[in-house]
Amino acid sequence: MKKQQKRMLCFFLAVGLLVTSLLIPNGQAAASAAPDKEHIWVKQTGEELEVRFDEGDFKIANLKSGSKNLILRTTYVNSSDRKQEYDAEYPWGYARIGMYAKKKGTYTVTFDVVDRQGAVRKSHSVKVYATADMAVKKVSYAGKTEFFGIAPKAKGKFKVSMAKGYKLQSITMTSYDRTGKEIVKKIKNGQNVALGKYRSKTVYNEGAQNREDWRADLLARTQFKVAYKDKYTGASKTVYYSLYRVPLN
Repeated sequence: MKKQQKRMLCFFLAVGLLVTSLLIPNGQAAASAAPDKEHIWVKQTGEELEVRFDEGDFKIANLKSGSKNLILRTTYVNSSDRKQEYDAEYPWGYARIGMYAKKKGTYTVTFDVVDRQGAVRKSHSVKVYATADMAVKKVSYAGKTEFFGIAPKAKGKFKVSMAKGYKLQSITMTSYDRTGKEIVKKIKNGQNVALGKYRSKTVYNEGAQNREDWRADLLARTQFKVAYKDKYTGASKTVYYSLYRVPLN
């Protein structure tokens, strides 16, 4: 009886191990990551697609555009055989693919991520939307929509109007205190704000004797970071606006 129970126990253990091995793919390796969809603006330089590397990834290969109206080039590669412990965001490096759309349209970008020997580790396909519509329809401060030169008023309403389909997520305002350090706070859309009175200042080798080493802005800058949800990809994106005043420091 005991021998029969022992044989049954061994049988169930074997079945359990078999099921476990089927659930976990043998030798499955971590793979590179890239978005499934990307939104760029037509005839704009500086548009890029980011590819995050994992262990064993080396570079981009077989990069192809689905149309002659979308120009592609790998513009940056940073990969390593060793994990970069100091870089929590990109421990195995990353690459960027530059994109330039001649015309509006929806395009397909395909590429492979390969190892040092050129073997394909993962293939990617990204749908790229190239449009001419801007996410932010209008931005105003103290009733003015032009952001050139020194702002005529120290206080006023900062208001953002989004284009149809784009959703405003948040507005973050950054100014500086008397010592030149950042003051960061969230504001509501249409809120009355006071522009910063002081300029940014960075001191190098602070506390060092017989030495003066620092840099500062010319004017008191107040920066507004507008975060919104992209209607084509659903991703969160940001755009920045700056206003200036004559500083007190």
